[in-house]
Amino acid sequence: MGDINSKINTHGGYIYPYLKENGCEPLDFSVNISPLPVPEEVKRAFIEEAEHLHRYPDNECTELREKLSAKYDIPTEHIVIGNGASDLIYRIAYALKCKNILIPVPSFSEYEAAFSAAETGIDFYHTDETKDFAIDSCFAEAISQDTDAVIMGVPSNPSGKLTDDSILKIILKKCREYGTYLMLDECFLPFIKDGLSISAEDFTGKVIIIRSFTKIFAMPGVRLGYCLCGDEKIAEKIKQAGAPWQVNSMACKAGNAALEMDEYVEKVRNAVNTERSRLYDALEKAGARVVKSDADFILFRSDKLTEEEFIKRGIMIRNCGNFRGLDDTWHRIAVKNTEGNDKFTMAIADIMGGRQG
Repeated sequence: MGDINSKINTHGGYIYPYLKENGCEPLDFSVNISPLPVPEEVKRAFIEEAEHLHRYPDNECTELREKLSAKYDIPTEHIVIGNGASDLIYRIAYALKCKNILIPVPSFSEYEAAFSAAETGIDFYHTDETKDFAIDSCFAEAISQDTDAVIMGVPSNPSGKLTDDSILKIILKKCREYGTYLMLDECFLPFIKDGLSISAEDFTGKVIIIRSFTKIFAMPGVRLGYCLCGDEKIAEKIKQAGAPWQVNSMACKAGNAALEMDEYVEKVRNAVNTERSRLYDALEKAGARVVKSDADFILFRSDKLTEEEFIKRGIMIRNCGNFRGLDDTWHRIAVKNTEGNDKFTMAIADIMGGRQG
């Protein structure tokens, strides 16, 4: 796996060397975004707001926070808007000033990067490959009185496994017992279901939920995320941990429009559910070890289906060697639309047939 720390900030979506060399974009399976195009209403809202570039953005993101407040029935004072989920994760790390945090791995590398930057001690809980890296009740047993905070993906990235609500309640109960912050990264939850992963009566105190518009609305170029805090004092600390005007006006207007796109979100879920099984079948027929995902991406292990082989065929996939607990034989792919998935399955057949791209 090499030096994990030297690779920790490596992510998918780095298409630019390929674009410079080939004059076109690869078919990018390395980023887990909606297989459907950005809604036209969202693009229109972004473009129309560009007429007001002479104005400073609203530092409070008032309209967007009010819309989120109405959607989730959470006071605006408990909501913080950020320049993407990663921005919020770093803000949280600096705001909370924790001495020790527990992270289940493999997981999104920015958790470790952010809390390391904030000089927080980190304990890692290694999930079980034989259980598809699922987070179960055993994870709660790793939470102790020395654990200041827990951060986990719901569902997890890169496994795509959704932690059951009953397990989350056990974890929440243990966190409350020790006064531990519980941070739930729900950036991929909209691909699976509506609402929050913890019921409204439990959403109090030291619970922080992190979400973004990036994945479900296929708009990574617009950095926009938000966190919902169980306590308004925590929300204020997180807000103050970042520089002012972190979120631009166009992003906020795009977010406002996106919150009206419930029909689009349902279409995305249906498309992912339909197409994901086709990719499972193709990978398993090629002999890959496949983790059954609940999300819009699939983790698999193969020493033949490598990023080098796919890029020869104009397809980019995500090598997972920088995820703690995995090595370079693990890869992750997004679920794309039918046309894109057809090209991917054809590339698998080509690779396994031994032909060069």
